[in-house]
Amino acid sequence: MYTDPVQIHEEEVVDLERYIERHGHDDLTEKEAEYQTFMRLLAPYKKVDSTTSVLEFGTGTGWFPLLCKQHGVPFKGLEISPQLVDRAKELGQRTGHIPDIELGNIEESDIGGEVYDVIVASSVFEHVEHWRRALKRVYAALRPGGVLYFESTNKFCPKLGSTMSCSIAGCRTLVAAG
Repeated sequence: MYTDPVQIHEEEVVDLERYIERHGHDDLTEKEAEYQTFMRLLAPYKKVDSTTSVLEFGTGTGWFPLLCKQHGVPFKGLEISPQLVDRAKELGQRTGHIPDIELGNIEESDIGGEVYDVIVASSVFEHVEHWRRALKRVYAALRPGGVLYFESTNKFCPKLGSTMSCSIAGCRTLVAAG
């Protein structure tokens, strides 16, 4: 049972159960191509290796942090759902790598200042109630030259229902991928 004082916004349990049913049995070998695609998108803007500090908020089932760990990339995750934190740790146990994922909310959790080279938010911002506050926290947490990579299929996307990979102007480095 989690007793963290961070405000956790409740989602419909049905939505979370549906997400876990769809993605909860991810196999890391099946996700390797997606991981490599992500790394290729980042490559023109930031070299990602064992010296790169990565934060992902909204880690979902944990496949990305686990693949980072397998590839020797220092990684920290922040996930708002206790069920998904547990699912990620279960996946980690099955693969022999325990992910560094904490229960928390990007709007309120202390993610530090100038700590990360890369921050990832894949299909997350559309679920963040106070997204401007979250973006300020992300900006503060990026090191100079750092990159925010996000994907959204909702309010930040010019074509509703399509996925767009891009970054936010004002971050340490502006990235426009995809």
